[in-house]
Amino acid sequence: MLFYHVNVGHPVLDEGARYLAPISDVMWASHAGDAYEKQKVGYRTVPGPQENFREQVWQHETSADPSGAVPVAIVNDRIGLGFEVETKKAQLPCLYQWQHFQPGAYVMGIEPSSHHVLGDNAARERGEMIWLEHDEARSYDVVFRVLDGPARIAEAERRIRTIAKQPDENYPKLSGRFVGLPGR
Repeated sequence: MLFYHVNVGHPVLDEGARYLAPISDVMWASHAGDAYEKQKVGYRTVPGPQENFREQVWQHETSADPSGAVPVAIVNDRIGLGFEVETKKAQLPCLYQWQHFQPGAYVMGIEPSSHHVLGDNAARERGEMIWLEHDEARSYDVVFRVLDGPARIAEAERRIRTIAKQPDENYPKLSGRFVGLPGR
């Protein structure tokens, strides 16, 4: 199981920054239930630092462009700066978004993963665990981009929206649908 934890902080992460991803479904949130809307922080727009903020994690189902790429970005329009992480859907089919907006630890994580949040046992039971034989290897392609200026941000947003338009709601209904992971 492979999981990238790419943290983005200040100055890209600041009040009003936006999370952009080709989200086709929001399947899970660590703070579901009573706490889902309690902090008044959704997944799309970043608030300023908040005392006593309890971290949030979302799992999004994403779509890929025709080449199989999944671009995800955090952009700060106010300063014209963004950061993008691009992976291949066939290699890292799952996407988590981690939010920790506590003063002094103000950060958002873009977290592509080879497996669902369901864990080790579920991956085994569902036949989705990746096993490497002796002398076997696996490669993962990840591209990091700095989006410098409004034109680069606009191009990244256009590209992402062309793949899939993410939900407009700050608190989209969680589907609980964990699609099968092919090619295991």
